[in-house]
Amino acid sequence: MNFKTLAPLKVFLLSIFIVSQISCSKDSDLLTDYVVSETQNTLDLSALILDDTFIVNSRESITLDVLANDGFENTQNVVITQTSEPLNGSVAINTDNTLTYTPETVAETTSNTTEEIEDTFTYTTEVVNEDETVSTGTGNVTVTSENKTPISGDNVYYVTTTGKANNDGKSEATAWSIQHAFASAKAGDVVYIKAGDYVVDNNLTPNSGTNNNPIKIIGYNTEVGDIISLDEPTITYDDYLDNGNDLDSSDMPLIRRSSIQIENDSNRKGMNLGGISYVEIENLQFKWQERAVEGFQHGPGIKVKNIIVAWVGNFNPIDTWTSGNLTYDPPLPSVASGGESTNQVGRGIDLSGSIGAEIENCLVINAGHTGIVVGTITSLPQTLNATIKGCRVYSDSQINPCDYYIEAYNSQNTLVEDCEVYRIKGLVHQGHGIDFKRGSNNTARNCYVQNTWLEVNIASHGNTFENITIKGMQDYSPNRRSGGVKIYHGSHGNTFKDIEFIDADGVLFADVWDVVATPNGSAGHDNTFMNCVFRNTQVNLYRNSDSPITFEANRGLEAGGFNDSPVYNNKFINCTFENAAAMFTVNRPNYDNEFIDCNFINIPLVYSTRSWGDKLNAIFTNCNFENSQVP
Repeated sequence: MNFKTLAPLKVFLLSIFIVSQISCSKDSDLLTDYVVSETQNTLDLSALILDDTFIVNSRESITLDVLANDGFENTQNVVITQTSEPLNGSVAINTDNTLTYTPETVAETTSNTTEEIEDTFTYTTEVVNEDETVSTGTGNVTVTSENKTPISGDNVYYVTTTGKANNDGKSEATAWSIQHAFASAKAGDVVYIKAGDYVVDNNLTPNSGTNNNPIKIIGYNTEVGDIISLDEPTITYDDYLDNGNDLDSSDMPLIRRSSIQIENDSNRKGMNLGGISYVEIENLQFKWQERAVEGFQHGPGIKVKNIIVAWVGNFNPIDTWTSGNLTYDPPLPSVASGGESTNQVGRGIDLSGSIGAEIENCLVINAGHTGIVVGTITSLPQTLNATIKGCRVYSDSQINPCDYYIEAYNSQNTLVEDCEVYRIKGLVHQGHGIDFKRGSNNTARNCYVQNTWLEVNIASHGNTFENITIKGMQDYSPNRRSGGVKIYHGSHGNTFKDIEFIDADGVLFADVWDVVATPNGSAGHDNTFMNCVFRNTQVNLYRNSDSPITFEANRGLEAGGFNDSPVYNNKFINCTFENAAAMFTVNRPNYDNEFIDCNFINIPLVYSTRSWGDKLNAIFTNCNFENSQVP
């Protein structure tokens, strides 16, 4: 067999060509990943634009920020040039690159059936490239709007402050009284309540609706449909302050008792939903009850939206919490008794033992015990699939300060989303900001917690907290805590992702006494913290801590005495700890807690001087120590 040989120069040139082709192939793959062409210096917008989906009320226009979820590095360089025409509404381009979508007018109907109308359109964007060429791209938008609730018809009734039981309720002029409306409305009825001051010294209890025909009770200001909450309450805490720390009955209907509560009375309710199914309430205010909206063991189909609550509970200074011997301004009566049994009463919205309860865009201010709760003592059925979204809970009263701000007790698959809780600094009670207690597979995400705690307690497991900011208020005199995360009483297998601790207390592990449980032998195990940031951890004299991680000693009433339950197998992955007196306060047994790819910055001590001698048994893998003591 004969072979042809190549000249050495040809071999050399051929080898360069082959290598260059392989190299270019790899480079082009990389360039594809970054969607930027090096030769043309232009953008492939199809890889950056994501489709959008919105849900709107059919009566109102809504502003759509369609660029918010797109991958543009700088939206200031992007221009929306045109849109297609939707079939069931209209769309306009705003100067700030948002779109205004207006659903078409839907004829009023006497039917109480909610009809969803889906509309679609496209938008086109332009970006000027570095070589002055223009790249264009198109995105798809889907808008789902609900057909409006009827405002007239055989099943529609009105309530005003001057309404009477012997009226027909078909208009404001012939409106019902509020007591008669609650007693008379049946499945499929819609009751509109006009803004005003409704003094009701008995419990309002509606009838049940059905799955296809719920009872709807909706407040309005001057015209039906003029109050719409999209993703938060329509009344704010600042509105409350501007009104002299009170609710304004001219904004929305206010259902109240004739006087503030100065004794314990668990039957003093605003709306009683116990045993009731398929009732939807919206745009109502409550105050001066012990329990504003309560639904112990109610059936399915309960929805509450834009409910505003203030001053629920016992606000008699004689009965208030006096723990810690703090100075009160004004001073408490000399006979003040204090203590949990007297002081901690008052619930804003309580839908315990429920299936699929929906609590949306609600505001609770100064609830003596619990702001919003789904699930309570274990003698009730387990709470399943509850949703708490867009809600706000505040406590600013030194008399009967809030205990639990948002609580899911004995619950599964509860979602707490886009919620905020605020404990005003200096309150004697530390509070529990968002608390999963004896629960599993619950989720809290996209929330803000100020001056109080995230908590898992009583063997809670499989819960997830993600994208939450915890902000302390730097008020650290004895008994005044700044907040953080508590992992108590054997809670395990919980995940904390993207949690930011700012001027807070960090993470506390303990095995504490509770009114329904005694220490169980574990102070928390197999929990995972991922991508969390701890900045400026503060001194907490009550907790005897000055470090982002505390294995708490638990002396005193809350702990039921000292115990040596261990903390073990917890993981901190890709977390940053910055600016603290020490890394750890070690006051109980611990082992196999691991720190992986973590950064410790400006922390001079491994052991806090507040540690009592327990040994730290932790594992550090690929961690960085910058201006910090190395373990």
